[in-house]
Amino acid sequence: MTIAGRISFAVGTVALLSAGLLSVLLCVQQYQDARELLLQQINTTLATRPQLPADVHLRDTEQLNSFLGEL
Repeated sequence: MTIAGRISFAVGTVALLSAGLLSVLLCVQQYQDARELLLQQINTTLATRPQLPADVHLRDTEQLNSFLGEL
């Protein structure tokens, strides 16, 4: 293999690895954003249900199943 071939191979390998790393970082960022949005939605939903702690304490399975179905 010639020097030019080795350099081309090295540049191609570096480019491929860089593209893979960038893809992984973007996927992780998108996952974290989606997770944060989901947690905010759950917190908002829980805040609008003042009866929920009483349902849990009284083990009102019908109300709890209804609430979990909405989630």
